[in-house]
Amino acid sequence: MIKKLRNSIYLITSLLVFFCVLTYLDELESQAVIPKSSFSPEHPTVTVLEVSSGSYQTEIEVFGEVEPRWAVTLKSQASGEVMKISPNVSPGVEVREGQPLMAIEASRYESAVANAELALDNAKVGLRQAEVKTELAHSDWNNSGMTGEPSDLALFKPQLSVAQSEVRFAEKQLQSALKTLGYTKVLAPFNGIVTERHVGLGQSVSEGDALFTLLDNQHLELQVSLDVGQWKKLDPQWQGAVVPLRNMSGESIGSATIRQGGSYLDSDTRQFKLFLEVLKNQESEVLPGEFVKVVLPGKTFENTMLIPESAMTREGMVWYLDEENRLRSYLVDDAVSKDGKLIVSVPPVDSSKSPLRVPSMSSPERSASQRAWRIATVPLASFLPGMQVSPMMETGQNTAANIDDSSDFDGGS
Repeated sequence: MIKKLRNSIYLITSLLVFFCVLTYLDELESQAVIPKSSFSPEHPTVTVLEVSSGSYQTEIEVFGEVEPRWAVTLKSQASGEVMKISPNVSPGVEVREGQPLMAIEASRYESAVANAELALDNAKVGLRQAEVKTELAHSDWNNSGMTGEPSDLALFKPQLSVAQSEVRFAEKQLQSALKTLGYTKVLAPFNGIVTERHVGLGQSVSEGDALFTLLDNQHLELQVSLDVGQWKKLDPQWQGAVVPLRNMSGESIGSATIRQGGSYLDSDTRQFKLFLEVLKNQESEVLPGEFVKVVLPGKTFENTMLIPESAMTREGMVWYLDEENRLRSYLVDDAVSKDGKLIVSVPPVDSSKSPLRVPSMSSPERSASQRAWRIATVPLASFLPGMQVSPMMETGQNTAANIDDSSDFDGGS
């Protein structure tokens, strides 16, 4: 009996302790201070670049080979032994117009000149004799008292005419002999570079033998080809324009003037041709035979923007932010490439959501009509029109102050 009573007391005591513990824990839980969360949903961050509207001129890059205006092989116009070759004439040497290159043995040509001079002297003597005969015939006729006009034969006029012709012929013969004698001294016909020498000292040459090959290094030209699409994009005022020339590394090496072209299609390539003349100055590094890149002026597009290529989706969509930092988009179907960027039309103006204006509208370099847009540089597939975002400006932004730099082609750069 006592054992049962003891067990009951233990059970009741245990239950009381358990309930006390539960009551205490419940009281602690009710008094605990739960901190309020300060977290609020954040808008997605979008990297944007501020770009300005303005006038941008496109560029058309084509390639061509620089050629000398004159590239000739000098050939001998006299026969004989090579008596002298200028020590300064060898392949790679630059020569000046009129500079002596070589001399051919000239004794027989000098003899021909002497014979021509002798023939001319004899012809002049014959002419003088014919003139004297004619004068005496006139005098005899006048002294004879005969009436009427004497005949030409009586006055020896046919003989006088023949003597005059003989003098003219002898003069031409002398001129021809002197010219042939001059061929024994070979002179540079223009300023250029000797690329090859075909004869040696003491060698016998005949008329028509090759002597030297010269390239003109003062007057350089090149021609480029444009397909129909490129031709349509060319600036209408292309004739006479000065365009930059670059080597294959993209470095500027000179400039050229567009002289003429476009009047026909090449029968082989079905392309238009432009003919340019390289401007020769101290800064020019253009060489004959060099393959160069020619940057032609394209059409100018008004009220456009210059954006990164990454800012346009494959579908041609461009995303930008309005003044409330909400995403907007528009479709571009006429983008033009320029220096690794794209020239696109500005977003259509929404009367309810006007585009962001240039911050410094009072700048004298900007007109009041210029505006700026915040363009998303890397559009995402998750973008939705009207989505609220947090813009993050990209460094090196293209603002209105950069308009002149991006379109400096108009200034002849």
